[in-house]
Amino acid sequence: MRSSRQRNFILISVFIAIFVIAVTNFSRYLFSQAELKPLRYEVEVVLLEIPLYVIDNKGNPVEDLRPEEVTLYENGKKQKISHFVLVQNDSPRIATITRKYPAARRQILLFFDFAFSTPTGIIRAREACLDFIKEKILPTDLVGVASYSGIGGLKILSHFSSDREHLFDVVNTLGLLESKQRIAGPVGFTFPRIDQPYRDETEADQFSPARMADDRIAILQEQLNKRLARIQAANVTDFISSLNTLSVALNTIQGRKHIIYFSEGFDSKVLTGRAQEQVSGETSVTTGSEFVSRYVLSRYIDTASQFGDGALRTQLDGVLNKIASADCSIHTVDIGGLKTQAGDLNQVSGQATSVSSIHRRQETLTTFSRETGGQIFRNINELDQPLENLLKVTNTYYVIGYYPEDKKKEGRFRKIKIQTSRSGVDISYRKGYYEPKPYSKYTNLEKSLQLVEYIVKDISSSKIQFESCVLAFRGKESICQVPVFLKFPGRQFLEKKRKAINLEIFSYAISSSGNFKDFFHQTLTISPQKSKKDLQSFGIKYYDLHLLSPGDYRIKLIVRDKNTGEIGSQIQKISVPDYEKGDLAVSGPVFIQPGTDWLLTRGFDPHKPGGRKIGINLPLDYPFIMDNKSFIPGVFPVLETSAPAQFYIKIYNLKLHPQVQIPQTEMSFEMVDGEGRSAPLKSMEFLRNPFQVKPGEFDLLFQANFRDFTPGYYWLKLTIRDLLANQEVISQIPLILE
Repeated sequence: MRSSRQRNFILISVFIAIFVIAVTNFSRYLFSQAELKPLRYEVEVVLLEIPLYVIDNKGNPVEDLRPEEVTLYENGKKQKISHFVLVQNDSPRIATITRKYPAARRQILLFFDFAFSTPTGIIRAREACLDFIKEKILPTDLVGVASYSGIGGLKILSHFSSDREHLFDVVNTLGLLESKQRIAGPVGFTFPRIDQPYRDETEADQFSPARMADDRIAILQEQLNKRLARIQAANVTDFISSLNTLSVALNTIQGRKHIIYFSEGFDSKVLTGRAQEQVSGETSVTTGSEFVSRYVLSRYIDTASQFGDGALRTQLDGVLNKIASADCSIHTVDIGGLKTQAGDLNQVSGQATSVSSIHRRQETLTTFSRETGGQIFRNINELDQPLENLLKVTNTYYVIGYYPEDKKKEGRFRKIKIQTSRSGVDISYRKGYYEPKPYSKYTNLEKSLQLVEYIVKDISSSKIQFESCVLAFRGKESICQVPVFLKFPGRQFLEKKRKAINLEIFSYAISSSGNFKDFFHQTLTISPQKSKKDLQSFGIKYYDLHLLSPGDYRIKLIVRDKNTGEIGSQIQKISVPDYEKGDLAVSGPVFIQPGTDWLLTRGFDPHKPGGRKIGINLPLDYPFIMDNKSFIPGVFPVLETSAPAQFYIKIYNLKLHPQVQIPQTEMSFEMVDGEGRSAPLKSMEFLRNPFQVKPGEFDLLFQANFRDFTPGYYWLKLTIRDLLANQEVISQIPLILE
């Protein structure tokens, strides 16, 4: 005992000779993680959230509707409303609301129709959308981009995203040009290339369109004109089939989806086999500022008398009904512009247009909007007007939540009916939904959109349980290393008999401005029979790496079972320091645990980098190094109160005294319990002298004893003060004591 005390005294004396205790005034948080909780099994409870749009007889949104004025039915049975929330997208509270209620997010799909449009119209629509993305959309808005052509069919160019840089790039090229500034990642998102993402860019640089796509649009249209000498029913049938595919996929996304359909429409003769030469005045002069709901418009248009009931029309009606049932509204924008003279007439798909043909095309667009509760914009030349108008009319709505009593999953359609006792108002809502279907029946697009929900919205799930450790380390120049460790308890994979464990691992680094900055994606395949012993007692540990510039990030971690579609997801917050700036920074504390009985797997190999890390001279070395030896960090470590534990800290940019070349720093350690109560960690000692890697950069190795604390959930909080620089950083890590 005496020998141990003498050794501790010598080590502490060495420490004090380098790190002198004093007081500081400057403080900032360097590293933080989202709150972590002990592992638990999730009880599946289905919550449905229904956006409800309410307008008065003047078309203005109603903002004072009360829950007691609303009644909701499912399949004719009254449901108990769990929450009733007013959503206003321009409100300061919108970020908080959308985090709590995923269905509250405003979602807009920009849909470009190459098949039934002229090049001039498409170019005008693209330019309006570029300005829309740059100037109009809000940080919480989610925008997707899709296109349709007679050659390529339906293409999802971008899933719903709030990354304006990505969206601008997608609309700018419309899939006709390959972006030289960005690289494609999983499920359709793009990321800046590592060799040029971190330079300072002005707003104009970030959003400067490359007009080369104009020529490509014209070339594509010429190809279409040669292939489609005239519009045939087969072409419309293919388009309707694509709409059906889109409706099925969008049904997997919660909340209202506003599809803005840029087109000049197809001739209604294709639906009936006969021309409708005369169109009523009410339907031919609708302006872009007029809001038309499915209820209001039906008072003026007799659909059957104009379009008949042919087989193709029946097919279209069914698809539009499915789109409405998926909580989608189609807002049609006639991109042909105002045509009042014969000289204004162009060709669409190789066929000369006439005034009557234009009217028939517009009536097709009217059908799309009327049957799905959307708006109609036609006879306008300024296409930014409908986009601004849509933001106004979709700004205010309610989100109604309820838990269906019927929990069966048989793929049936369940009807929803909402009534209000408030008089003088019109309401719009989805008319029903399909029960979940087996994951094995998902299309590839549905599988992608399932992931998109978790990527762009703050949805957490523990159907696949894992814990994570995300840290920041110095890299090369302005590119920093952000290693990610995941830990999967193995017993969860043995509960169901399976021949193989197939896990898809996704991680997205999203900046504070909502831009996608980095990703990694890997698939793990493990045999439960061969690894049963390790899985029964321990589990799987996985390592990968993000490369990021300094800034604040949300790391979206998503793990999906490829066989069942079950998902586990977490969000970790991390602030990556600007190491080159010279401010005090710290990585850790990181507990050192052997982990030899865990199945260890690495997604990132510095010798075989993939994705956006290929071929670039970057800081790719494994960062967890002590005494030239790598170690496995503890991921949400479980420690014993009766045994000592070792942890590692790396400190950057400590200022050295000009005469003696040593820092003057104080450190303190606290244990913070689940109730927020703090107590000092006194049983601490160095396992070796602080090691200076380079001037101002130190590696520290400690040993702690937690015998003074009761078992439970804690945060180990570290405070480091640089007295010479008058700076302070705080770092913390969660742990469990047994």
